[in-house]
Amino acid sequence: MNEVRYDQMTKELIELEHYINAVWQFLPLPIAYVTPLGVIVDIDEACKKLFETPQEDIIGHSLVEFCIPTEHITKIQQQTLDFGFVKNQECVLRNKTGKVIPVSISTLARRDEHNEVIGFFIAFVDMAHRKEIENTLRASEEKYRAAVEQSAEGIYILDTETKRVLEANAALVKLIGYTIHELHDLPVYDFFAHSPEEIDRDFEAIIDKKSVFIGERQYRRKDGTLVTVEVSGSYLTYGGKKALSVVSRDITERKQALKLQMVLYNIANLVITTDNLKELFGAIRKELGTVLDTSNFYIAVYDEKDDTISLPYYVDEKDHFDSFPAGKTLTAYVIKKSQPLLANRETIEAMKKSGEIATFGAPSKVWLGVPLQIENNVIGALVVQSYSDPLLYTEKDLEILKFVSGQIALAVERKKKEQQLQSSYVKLKSTMESTIYAIASLVELRDPYTAGHQRRVAELAFAIANGMRLPEGQKEAVRMAAMIHDIGKINIPAEILTKPTQLTEPEFDIVKIHPKIAYDVLKKIVFPRPIAEIVLQHHERLDGSGYPRGLKGDDIMLEARILCLADVVEAMSSYRPYRPARGIEATLAEISNNQDILYDREAVEICLKLFTEQTFSFEHDAR
Repeated sequence: MNEVRYDQMTKELIELEHYINAVWQFLPLPIAYVTPLGVIVDIDEACKKLFETPQEDIIGHSLVEFCIPTEHITKIQQQTLDFGFVKNQECVLRNKTGKVIPVSISTLARRDEHNEVIGFFIAFVDMAHRKEIENTLRASEEKYRAAVEQSAEGIYILDTETKRVLEANAALVKLIGYTIHELHDLPVYDFFAHSPEEIDRDFEAIIDKKSVFIGERQYRRKDGTLVTVEVSGSYLTYGGKKALSVVSRDITERKQALKLQMVLYNIANLVITTDNLKELFGAIRKELGTVLDTSNFYIAVYDEKDDTISLPYYVDEKDHFDSFPAGKTLTAYVIKKSQPLLANRETIEAMKKSGEIATFGAPSKVWLGVPLQIENNVIGALVVQSYSDPLLYTEKDLEILKFVSGQIALAVERKKKEQQLQSSYVKLKSTMESTIYAIASLVELRDPYTAGHQRRVAELAFAIANGMRLPEGQKEAVRMAAMIHDIGKINIPAEILTKPTQLTEPEFDIVKIHPKIAYDVLKKIVFPRPIAEIVLQHHERLDGSGYPRGLKGDDIMLEARILCLADVVEAMSSYRPYRPARGIEATLAEISNNQDILYDREAVEICLKLFTEQTFSFEHDAR
C-alpha cells in the first residue's frame, strides 16, 4: 500500500474515532469508557447526571470506587476481558455523597489491531425507578396475599387448561373441608356439585368477559354435604400460566335466614286464613319442617286450674295421648319457668336427679321446647324431640322455635277468643230468635186465622233466598224478617183482623199502616241486618203500586222483594175468613203473570221451580 493511501486511511480512522466519541457523548444512555484495569477515562453527559458527581471527581478514578460490592464489579471487568462483553448485570453505584443507585451494567471490550483489549465501554441503566416499581408491586402482591388469606370468602387460583387448583386460601379450606395440601392440584370437578359441562360454561364465561359474577352454585364438601355459594371470577396470569381467580361466598346462612323469613311469613298468613285450629297446627308443622326436623312435634296448652297439659295437636313416633298431668314434666318445666329448654339425655338425667323434673312418656335423646307466651302470660309450649339422634337440634333451632312460638301463641289465643265469641253469638242468636218467636206468637194470638202464616212465609222466603245463592247473612236476614213481618198488626183492632167479610176501604187503610208500626218497633232493636227496613218494605211492588211509600224497582231491597213474594204465595194459597184458599196452581199463575211487574223475576223463577220440582210445599198445600 503506498504511503499516500496509508496516510489517507489513518486520517479517516482518526476522524471516525472522533465522530464515534462525539456520538456517544450525546446518547441518552449513561456510558463510561474505562481502561482494562478499570480506570475511568471518559464519561458522557448522561453518566454525569447518573453519578450526580462532577466530571473531574470521576475521570481518573477506578470504577471499583463507585461500585458495591467491589467483588461484583471486579468480576464484571474480568468477564469483559475474557469474553469481550457482559449483559445486564445488576450492580449498585455509590457516588461521592454516599447516594446509592441500583443499576444494570452491560460492557463491550475495545480491541487493537492485535486483538488485545485496550479498554471497554460500560453502559449503565438506572434501575431505581424499576426497583421502586418492583418493590411497589411486591408490596402490593404481599398485601393482596394477606387480604386473600384473611378474607372470609373462599378464594382459589385455577389453571384454565387443567382445571386444577394452583393456590387456595384458609377460608376455602374451611368452606369445603379439604386441607390446603389436598386442595393444591385438586381438579375443580371434585368439589363443584354440577356437571363438567356446566362448570366449563361458567369458566368460559369468566375467560370471555375477563371478570364476571356467576351466581349461586353448590360445592360438595369433602364429607359429601353440600354448601350453597355465590361465585364470581376474574381472568389473570399466574406464574406464567393462564389462570382464573375464583371467589366463593358462603350464603348458606343467608339462604337459611331467607327461608326462615318465608316460613314465618307463611305461618303468619296461615294464622289469619286458617279457621280450623288442627288444620292450622298441621300446616305450621309442615312449614317448620322445611327448616328443622318435626318428626316428633306437639303443641301443648296448660290449664293452670287443673294443672294439666292438653295436646290440641301432636305427631309422635312413640307416645300417643291427648293430655297428661303437668306435674314436673319437661313441658311443665318450660311453661312454669317461662323459658326455653334444649336438653340432651345427659341434661335430662341430671335434671331428674336434682328433682327439677320427673319424666313422662318415652325417653328422648334430645328434647327442645319453648313457651307459648302472650305478653307475660304463658299459655303452653311448642316442642320437638328425637328418640334416636342426640345431635338433631342446636341453639339455632331453639331460636327458630322462639320466633315461631309467638305466632302459634297468638293463633291459640285468637281461636280461643273466637270460640268464646262464637259461643256468645250462638247464645245471643238463640235469645234473639226466642224473642222473635215470642213476638210472632203475640200476633197470632190476636189473629188465629193466620196462625203459622209468618213461620210458613219464613220457610218459603228462606228457600227462595237459598235458591238465589245469597250469602248466609242475607238469607238469615230474610228468614228473620219473615218471622216477624206482621208484628205491626198488633196495633190493628182485632175486629178488623178477624172480620169474616171483605174489608172496607177505611178498614184497609188502617191495615196498610202495619208495616210502619212494625218498623217503629223494630228500629229500636239492634239487629245484625236491616230487619226493620225489610219489614217496612215487604208490601212494596216493583211498579210502585205497593205501600206504605210506593217504592219502585231497585229502590226496594232484594230481601224485601223476596219476603213480598213469599207473603203473597202463602196468603193466596191459604184459607181466610173472608175467602177460600185459591190453591197453589192459581197462586203460581198469578205470580208468573206479574213477574217484572209486581214481583222480582229471579225470585219468581226460583219460587216456581221450588213448587214444580216438588222440592218445597206448605203443610196445607191445597193442590
